Amino acid sequence: MKTYSQNTITPTPPNAISSNTKAGITYAKSETDNAYAFSCSFNLNQKDKIIKFISKEFSDYSSEFLNKKFTKENKNEYYYKIKLKASELKLEYKFDSPNEKDKTEIINKFNNIESAILGLWF
Repeated sequence: MKTYSQNTITPTPPNAISSNTKAGITYAKSETDNAYAFSCSFNLNQKDKIIKFISKEFSDYSSEFLNKKFTKENKNEYYYKIKLKASELKLEYKFDSPNEKDKTEIINKFNNIESAILGLWF
């Protein structure tokens, strides 16, 4: 009779937060070592600023992607997705086994977008 190890690997729980900014942005963020999700809702007059923040990090991004997904996937390495609506934004990425350069670049870009949004004033 075969016996199997009782050792199980428990994944690291996500670091999750939600809050509001002084500019009236409501946001939630969840992050693990290999995945990230950020969503926020904002006033309509902040949409153009948010488009600029995204396009600063992703030069191919423009207002043409409003209500559409902006994605990139390298199979078995990573994917990321940006979805902007008139007053809502969703950012996410997931890593399987990317090279460190790509991983660092993606993390930095998403962190820069998030920081810029959370730093918005009225």
